[in-house]
Amino acid sequence: MLQQDFVTAYLGMPLDKRDIEKAALQAGYSEKTAYASGRRLLTNSLVQRAILERMPKEAMELAVIDSAWMLRELANLWETPLGALFEDGRLRPIDQMPEAAQKLIAGFEITELTELDDEGELVTSTRVGKIKLIDRLRALEDIGKHTKVRAFDSPEEKEIQSSFAQLLRAATAALPTSTLTELDITPKED
Repeated sequence: MLQQDFVTAYLGMPLDKRDIEKAALQAGYSEKTAYASGRRLLTNSLVQRAILERMPKEAMELAVIDSAWMLRELANLWETPLGALFEDGRLRPIDQMPEAAQKLIAGFEITELTELDDEGELVTSTRVGKIKLIDRLRALEDIGKHTKVRAFDSPEEKEIQSSFAQLLRAATAALPTSTLTELDITPKED
């Protein structure tokens, strides 16, 4: 019973103010042994399991991750223009991209080049070779499912995909021509 009380007291404290001694005191351990008991409890496999089982829920509550947050994030992914990844037809350095644009990147391949500089010293430079973007259609589908629009369950699915293709074509038309040749994201019609 004291172990459960310790877990409840420990997880009940704000994340940045967790104190094993105070949690042990709240759980009923004596002042003399509270710190040592708390340290021992944190190494106990049953206590560790109880903490880990309750932490995901607690972490989500602390981060305010709920259905409204998820919908906002999906909408931001959908609404962020692909042009935010580029400047003057070239891919921006990641640290110079707006945060919303950075979230559009699912992965990238980099190449490290080692060259001699003018003084004969080895200099290593890193270049992004390819980027893989998130599946924005999937984000749109998730928005539809999340809001119970059920748009992608209807027989009009082909029409919706066609509308999406038109939207994507309009977005790519806003990009400089050089960008379109570097990264061809224009949908092809069947």
